[in-house]
Amino acid sequence: MSDHLKMKSLYGTVLYFLGFLLLWEWLRPIEELTPTGNIERFLFFIILCLLLSFFQVNAWISAAVKAAYVLFTLHLLFFQGSVLSLAWLEYFFQDFFHNLSLLIHQDWYHLSDLFRSLLFFVLLWLMAYLLHYWLMVRKKIFIFYFLTIVYITVLDTFSPYEAKYAIIRIIIIGFVLLGILFFSRLMEKEALHHQRLQMKRWLVPLSIMVGGSAVIAYAAPKADPIWPDPVPFLKSYTEGAGEGSGAGISKIGYGTDDSNLGGPFIGDNTVVFTAKDTSKHYWKIETKDVYTGKGWELSDTPQEEMIVKSGELVPTANEALYPDRPDEKAQLLYQIPYTHVVQPYGIMKVQGNDGEEFHFNNVTEKLVAYKNAQPFKLQTYSVSYKDPQYSMKNMKAANASSFDPADQGDKDFLDRYTQLPDSLPPRVEELAKTITKGKDNWFDQAKAIEQYFKKPEFVYDQVNVTIPRDGQDYVDQFLFENNHGYCDNFSSSMVVLLRSIGIPARWVKGYTSGEYKYSDTGNISAYEVTNNDAHSWVEAFFPGVGWVPFEPTKGFDNNVDYKYDQDIDKSSTPPPVKKEDQQPKKPEKKPLQDQASNSSDGFSIKDLWGNIKEFFKMHWGWTMISILFVAAIGWGIFRTRSRWIPHVLVLRYRRKTGDEVFTNAYLSLLKQLDRSGLKMDDGQTLRSYARYIDSFYSTREMSRLTALYERVLYRQDPKAADWSESRKLWENLIKKTTG
Repeated sequence: MSDHLKMKSLYGTVLYFLGFLLLWEWLRPIEELTPTGNIERFLFFIILCLLLSFFQVNAWISAAVKAAYVLFTLHLLFFQGSVLSLAWLEYFFQDFFHNLSLLIHQDWYHLSDLFRSLLFFVLLWLMAYLLHYWLMVRKKIFIFYFLTIVYITVLDTFSPYEAKYAIIRIIIIGFVLLGILFFSRLMEKEALHHQRLQMKRWLVPLSIMVGGSAVIAYAAPKADPIWPDPVPFLKSYTEGAGEGSGAGISKIGYGTDDSNLGGPFIGDNTVVFTAKDTSKHYWKIETKDVYTGKGWELSDTPQEEMIVKSGELVPTANEALYPDRPDEKAQLLYQIPYTHVVQPYGIMKVQGNDGEEFHFNNVTEKLVAYKNAQPFKLQTYSVSYKDPQYSMKNMKAANASSFDPADQGDKDFLDRYTQLPDSLPPRVEELAKTITKGKDNWFDQAKAIEQYFKKPEFVYDQVNVTIPRDGQDYVDQFLFENNHGYCDNFSSSMVVLLRSIGIPARWVKGYTSGEYKYSDTGNISAYEVTNNDAHSWVEAFFPGVGWVPFEPTKGFDNNVDYKYDQDIDKSSTPPPVKKEDQQPKKPEKKPLQDQASNSSDGFSIKDLWGNIKEFFKMHWGWTMISILFVAAIGWGIFRTRSRWIPHVLVLRYRRKTGDEVFTNAYLSLLKQLDRSGLKMDDGQTLRSYARYIDSFYSTREMSRLTALYERVLYRQDPKAADWSESRKLWENLIKKTTG
């Protein structure tokens, strides 16, 4: 082997080895931060991929070897018996197509470990190929190096992974790689061959400089940071829970800490659960009863955890309140597992949790799943309920004189649910009295306050929401200063206004009804609830009725069903609204061809566009797969064009006749040579380029064709070259460009 080839082989070995070490840093945290085991099998797969690239094994053989290793490893990890058995392969493909369907529907949580391992192998396969491309083709590694640093530093900052030594390793490996690749590009630019002495003169000082700098930097004393640590701010930005739960920028979603409300938040459309139900309604999680002036907390009332077995009546169930209401049932499927149960109003029973128990908090009314005496994250369960209908007669009969706290079995009931901080400005109570002036019962007063927030000066806003200053009341600021806010502002303000005039009220957290997705069997519909649907609202208490929800937030409607059971003036009061009339009508899904024919004018661009959108909405998964498949085929055809275009050109020019055929065929040959990588340098003559092509292919055909082309070009005589005689030369040469 010549010195040049030996040097080239050594150079490639060093590059691949350093690239492998850099890629290894991506795998080191996985074993520590995830339950992934057998990490050495994935490392060996990376080594296998790099070795196949280093020895330039045929692409099809290389792919077959890699696929065989992946299948063998998956069988070793997840199956028993012989690897040659067809039984495990049948299960493997069944699992593959099942998980592919889950992948299309973005159901990441239920992907099997077998399929996750397969995806991980595919990812490593792609990364190994990219590493080969960056090192040996582009000879540039900065992007991958930079991403490695970002990846490790983020894990070191926001996870338990300790990356102190990893950073040092990455700096040393990366700088040496960057130096070697720069040297290689410099040698190519100057048209010099790799020589052992030149490589040593470059590599040895580079290694000493990088290694010595790393040692000195690690051992040297470090000054204290000048700037404050940004991590607490970033964590508060990403871990905020609930609409505005906590000061600063929050991320919308359900959370438990509501002690400091206010400030803007960012949206999050992550799906939390899917509800299959006969109608859409709010989903309640818990209530809070102490307003502090900044947010909501729980009172010192003794909290009891009552145990409810799966299928038993929950403590709040009261069938006597809704004797004429039908039994309903909803099925809940969590995409983000939680321990708590989301409850519809009128809940009777909850079933699920593998027949285990639920704990009910008498203060918050929160239901939490337990299994083996520990909180248990639910994936699916069902609730039975009676959709409540609230008696107008009883609610309009409620006022301060008719209410007896002793009837509730709690002597502190009224004090607890009319509690307000001493720091609340008096103008809040004055506003409540002004709003409810002339109303003689609690229901009319509550509706007046609810309607007050529909005034144009109140704006639903998620961004321009201020945080109360020190000593400033959260509700007072919203009512009299900003008037911009979201559900927490509206709901907290209504509870405080109700309490200030003696009406028992509490703050409620949960989710709105979500977005209608599709119809299931019978009259069941599926509603998708995301973090963006996290919400808070109000409940007011009425003797003989119980807790009744109210919705003050602008743009929201809880669709409360009232029973008009009193003698009232029918001319001034709207008739009772039927339950089915309150629910939004789901559009009847017609076949696309029926929808297109509904236009009275025949063809309609609007109808056609609607049909296209409906089709894409229903089949977006397969549509995207088809697009990606066609794009992959197109990309493959484009990438291999230098191999198939010559055959097309041969067929194209074989039967052509005429004076211009030779000229056009020669120009097509020049383009094909350029596509195949044999580019003509700027300023290079045709004869010089022809000699270069002939030396490359060990032939004289290009020089002979070029001589004929120059005769045609300079003599201006198209007949100077006989195509019937030169075609054979042209075909032989252009076929050689296919490789």
